[in-house]
Amino acid sequence: MTEKKAVFFDPKSNLKSLLRIVALIAILLFAVWLFIRFAAGPKAAHSFASNVLKKPVALRNSIENVPTLSMKGFPLNLPYAGTLTVEATVVKGNEVDIYLIDPDQYDNVKKRYDSVMHKVEFTFYPGFDAQKTKNYRRSSVLAAGNYLLVVMDTHLGILSDHATDIKINAKLEP
Repeated sequence: MTEKKAVFFDPKSNLKSLLRIVALIAILLFAVWLFIRFAAGPKAAHSFASNVLKKPVALRNSIENVPTLSMKGFPLNLPYAGTLTVEATVVKGNEVDIYLIDPDQYDNVKKRYDSVMHKVEFTFYPGFDAQKTKNYRRSSVLAAGNYLLVVMDTHLGILSDHATDIKINAKLEP
């Protein structure tokens, strides 16, 4: 009986057991990541790894074209809750209006934008809105889920550029 207690309190044997468990968990996670990579592709595997490890994720890094007197929505899918940072810079063109909304609000935004007579209200995330801007930088903590970054060019295109090129960079950090 005393020998079993001695083995239980022996740091070397406990360390060996702990290392075996950690190695087994690491091998299982790697196997799951490999399965996802082959089954769903590298993008899904990267998303899985980012979600499990809670490492920073680049959600969007692109230059988009928005014609005058139009609007576009760009999806941002947050795999985990964290700090969303959105930077948008007009590369060429007019000042724009920018809102971060839930996807179900897109119809209300479109109705408000299309209607001259009836200004339909829509909800957006406070702090993630800007009007008539060429440089936009916002950051805040958000829950995991789907969001839509809406960019509007409200110029008529007569005395302004006919389209706006805007660089959008969105990243999520734990």
